Amino acid sequence: MPLSGLGSSPDRPNGVNRMRRLAWMALGLASLVPGGWAVAGPQDGPPVIVTGSDGPALPPVPPIITPAQWLNAPVPTFPEPAKAINAGTGRVRLACVVSTAGRLTDCTILQEVPLGAGFGEAALAATPGARVTPSTVDGVPVPTPVRFNVDFYLQD
Repeated sequence: MPLSGLGSSPDRPNGVNRMRRLAWMALGLASLVPGGWAVAGPQDGPPVIVTGSDGPALPPVPPIITPAQWLNAPVPTFPEPAKAINAGTGRVRLACVVSTAGRLTDCTILQEVPLGAGFGEAALAATPGARVTPSTVDGVPVPTPVRFNVDFYLQD
């Protein structure tokens, strides 16, 4: 059923018809369907758009993701082997998984400087005391892999 005022008319130039169709379409009151411009329903009430299909699919809503945040970072004890070799500082790079309860699990040593001074073992020993707010996806906590450094400084 043609939309009244949008169909061809011998008394209006074709450009006017096209402009009216575009205006109705911009207002959401008409749509191009196979066979032309049309709406369904009564002409005196609000028109119902006929698209010839269910219309284009809406894009999926992206999830809301919040990252993990430290509540209590690991607090390591300076290792005795490092004191014995006068290593005043050390750094360990760890890879862990933050559980949905906010605990560090499955930790492994990625890097230890200097090697053999006990910094890696001391960093791993400190992870049970660390607390993290877990990452969430749409408000639901999810396990998340993390990487971080544990720094050591010998206090005088």
